[in-house]
Amino acid sequence: MKKFNIKICIIILLILKLSFSYGIKKDSLKINIHSWQLENFYSDIINIKIDTSFNNFHIYNPIYKNSILGKNFLGNLGQAYFSKIFSENKKKKFFPFYDNFLNYFYKNEDFSYFHTNKPFTKFIYTSNGTKNRSEQLLDIIHTQNINKYWNVGLKSNFIASEGLYFNQKTQNFSIAFFSSFLKKNYEIHFNTFLNKYKLEESGGKMDGDDVITSYLEDAFTILNNKSLFLSQSFLIEKEDTIVINDSTKNLIYIPKGKIFHNFNIEKSHKSYKDKIEGNEFYKYNFLFFNDEYSDDGVNYDSTLFYSITNNFGYEFAKKKPLKKTPNFTKKIFLGHNYFTNLYYNSEEDFKSYNKFYNFYASLIFESEIIDSNFFKIKGKYFFDGYNKNDFDFNLKLKRQINKNNLFILDFFYEKKEAIYFYKYYISNHFWWKNNFKKQKNFFLNFTYKNVKNHFKIGSNISMLENHIYLDSVAHPEQFQEKFLIFEAFLEKNFFIYNFRFFNKIHFQHATNNEVLNIPKFVSYHSFFYENIFFKNVLKTRFGFDIRFNTSYYLPKYSPAISQFYLKYEEKSSYYPELNIFADFQIKRASIFLKYINILSFLEKNKFSVINYPLNESSFRVGVLWNFYN
Repeated sequence: MKKFNIKICIIILLILKLSFSYGIKKDSLKINIHSWQLENFYSDIINIKIDTSFNNFHIYNPIYKNSILGKNFLGNLGQAYFSKIFSENKKKKFFPFYDNFLNYFYKNEDFSYFHTNKPFTKFIYTSNGTKNRSEQLLDIIHTQNINKYWNVGLKSNFIASEGLYFNQKTQNFSIAFFSSFLKKNYEIHFNTFLNKYKLEESGGKMDGDDVITSYLEDAFTILNNKSLFLSQSFLIEKEDTIVINDSTKNLIYIPKGKIFHNFNIEKSHKSYKDKIEGNEFYKYNFLFFNDEYSDDGVNYDSTLFYSITNNFGYEFAKKKPLKKTPNFTKKIFLGHNYFTNLYYNSEEDFKSYNKFYNFYASLIFESEIIDSNFFKIKGKYFFDGYNKNDFDFNLKLKRQINKNNLFILDFFYEKKEAIYFYKYYISNHFWWKNNFKKQKNFFLNFTYKNVKNHFKIGSNISMLENHIYLDSVAHPEQFQEKFLIFEAFLEKNFFIYNFRFFNKIHFQHATNNEVLNIPKFVSYHSFFYENIFFKNVLKTRFGFDIRFNTSYYLPKYSPAISQFYLKYEEKSSYYPELNIFADFQIKRASIFLKYINILSFLEKNKFSVINYPLNESSFRVGVLWNFYN
């Protein structure tokens, strides 16, 4: 824990130094902060709202960052998770060992950039308030403009949690530097980050009500991820003159197009260690276990992955449209990926070394927003390399009937090669070699929103062909027939005087339950009282939230590959997860008090993953503070 505290102090000192070194002297300036993210091969700036309020502040666990619906979770802050909602789970990446930790990690596609007339710092800290089984989360971001074009920022995230049960300790550390420079003819966005996580692996809790003994001891997973990203664009203009009168001419610049360039280099590493002596977990639960490379009674697996991505794009100049006629944006991209994958069986010697590449082309065709209506077509095709002949196609339509009623239609289809991990993997714990067909996935979404009535309803239809999954011994298998997943969702918020009742309900059904286990119903409900006291100074919320899902077969987890896999041994209970909370906000500072999992006394050791009990009822406290100076 000492190393963790030292890192915290260093980051805080750096932020304070930046604040005092470049702070704007005119304190009377009105605060003006603008934030955005990059989409469509980082060619579009998408404005986002900066949330400095305490809305849902008490939902502090990063696993709920993208969705507050239920998760399959190992139980301790910083450990692996995945969503109980089929459509919320991310597509598998070439390096899949991070897939179940993504919300803890910094990623290029999630970076926000800023423009501010005053230095801005956001500080979040949460804790369970105990010493012997402590749980702490610290999140800091600082950003400021050097001048009106150039912004810089630093952010960092720390998680340190002992866990309620033995061999659950997590130590997660992320730090990033980001910057942007925006002028009329040239824009550049830059970020570099480090994610470094160390996780104790328990293998789950062994049987017994009171004695907490884990399947694994002295087992660890270490995840390291480094990245450097650069995106830039150049506006091409042509000089022209317009005649004002016989003696006056003005020089103007007419846009002719825009050039884009994106570059990313990334290094990812996963290592796993456990003891051989007394290790019943892998010897009797899986098909392969090898101690050939162990001279000291310790098994060691490691995977190292390098990637370099380069792409260039061009946006065609827009033609001046007729009145009430949409204008269209047309972009083309050409890109190249280079990958290196290494599997190690000891700390020095590698067992497998492979290089891959991809060449691809992409097209984006979208309409300008007219009366809040638009459509977008996006496609990508790999014409050479590991993913040769893979492609995806996306069509999105938005129809705004009036200021309150909105319809969205989203269609997606892809044909893709299986990631290399599914096709070939070798280690001391697992070994497989597969020849899989390309996967074909179809997705259709329809959503209706009514802003005035705080109402949303919609449905998703997914059709999977040649679906790849991890079977009951955590080995990849392919189901070559087609099957469907149907989802329907409903969101409705009620406002009755100072009382609030927020609801999210999700239904899902798969036509094949042999390769996919999901609950039929998943829901989230929050009921609270909201008011402002002491002459409109103290904002308060008091209430409870509850998560519920119907019973389904629970997944199991393999620490050696950091993956969840199918099991048909144990079903989840019907007992909901109930939490009570109190939120307070005074000016720029917010505090929450929360008591989680109150109903744990009804069911000792509630599980969402086999052998991994969720935390029993306990107290949490958190602080959020925004600084503008």
